[in-house]
Amino acid sequence: RQSGVQPHGWPARHMGQGEGKRLAHRRGRNTRGRRRSVELDIEELGFLGDGKAMLDGVDVLIPGTLPGERWNVEIEEGRGKRLLAKPVAAVRLGERAEPICRHFGTCGGCSLQHLPQATYDDLKRRRIADALRHQAVETGQILQTARSPLESRRRMRLAFDGFGRLG
Repeated sequence: RQSGVQPHGWPARHMGQGEGKRLAHRRGRNTRGRRRSVELDIEELGFLGDGKAMLDGVDVLIPGTLPGERWNVEIEEGRGKRLLAKPVAAVRLGERAEPICRHFGTCGGCSLQHLPQATYDDLKRRRIADALRHQAVETGQILQTARSPLESRRRMRLAFDGFGRLG
């Protein structure tokens, strides 16, 4: 058991040593001052890159965690049909990449630099396929992901006019 393991590239402020926030229980009761600590298996990544686990049939989003990992977390608050949690200590870490940016984890951007490149590419292809499928668009084969050069932005915004033309 790797109790208390802190993954590289993730600052201590994300490991449960930050300011004390109020806990809002998912049923809406105010449980001020108390945090619920649990151990969870990260099953997948949420849309914004947070690790996603299940607790009593409810999604729990945990920043900085990856699928296949097991974490001790503190449930912080509820948002809609989801709970948010703060990672406290890794019980079992999965495969991680060394983040290339020294600001990783503190600036708020590039939340997936600790994800291995092949896993990142697969995640992007699945997200594109899921978005198209959700709109009832036949996808066929999705080609290899085009990569941005290291130490550059990984985001691109496309705009289309009412006729579906890039513009």
